[in-house]
Amino acid sequence: MVQGREGTFITGISMGGMGSLRMAVKYPEVFQAVASQEPAVEPALAYDDITLRDRIGRPDGAGLEDRILLKRIYGDPIDKDYWAANHPAAIIKKDPSRLLGLGIYLEVGDQDLFYIDQGTEFVHRVLFDAGISHEYRLVKGADHVGASLVPRSLDAFAFIGRQLKPPKWIDDTVLRFRATADENKKARGYPVTPFDPNRIHAQ
Repeated sequence: MVQGREGTFITGISMGGMGSLRMAVKYPEVFQAVASQEPAVEPALAYDDITLRDRIGRPDGAGLEDRILLKRIYGDPIDKDYWAANHPAAIIKKDPSRLLGLGIYLEVGDQDLFYIDQGTEFVHRVLFDAGISHEYRLVKGADHVGASLVPRSLDAFAFIGRQLKPPKWIDDTVLRFRATADENKKARGYPVTPFDPNRIHAQ
């Protein structure tokens, strides 16, 4: 039986990718990892910064029924604070240290017809700039739909598998090589930080 976050995973595609990412970053204590495929996330931290391009395929850029749904969720007029409180990039930006230890996988096609590659890249940059370890894939030639989704989904599931049974990529060979490199860095006056698998290696 699963205890706590260990062994609890969430994944989704498109709106499901956004929803799974939102759930994971909002409640990181619940999940061991998230695999978010082409998440429908706008590349913005504030509602007013969303462009027309980034509304294409979104409820407020589509038909009347979809706009009604958006207003039902976020209010009419839009409650911009509530929107930010539920926007994955804004949640991450507010307190990224909460995500340490959460496995995060982001992927999107570089030909996405809804321009979701822009929002996915934005989330990647927010995570990267905060030093939060994650995997990000911009899939060459892939669109929002089509045959690419099968191999891409297999890659996402492979990431989940690596969380269940982490590969020992940082092994004795790597540690010996790192120790030599660190001594070289120190000799040149460059700061060296201890290895932390939950953070992007920046120094």
